[in-house]
Amino acid sequence: MKRLALLLTIVFISYIIYIDITKGTLPGAATETAAIEAVNTKTSKAGQHEEISYKEVKVQPGDTLLSLVEKDKNGSSIDIQTIIKDFQSLNGGLKPEDMKSGSTYKVPSYR
Repeated sequence: MKRLALLLTIVFISYIIYIDITKGTLPGAATETAAIEAVNTKTSKAGQHEEISYKEVKVQPGDTLLSLVEKDKNGSSIDIQTIIKDFQSLNGGLKPEDMKSGSTYKVPSYR
């Protein structure tokens, strides 16, 4: 009986590995990658930079740039370097670590 259970376990694990290698575990990964590339490419046909959409947010104690963006991004996956670059361009080069609670900042919105 133990041999049968061991055999079934090995077959099941082999099947899981096969599915993971051939199809992957994240079926929407290709779609998300395309969305990230579209967001990272912020140039129009004329070669000029497009406007970055943003929300003005009053920072509360304990808020970080990443926490503010994650509240609004609806599950999309955006590179942290892109978020920082967009934040700095919206706020005159201000570094995210220099944000002060009680102040209002333009936070990039990725919808």
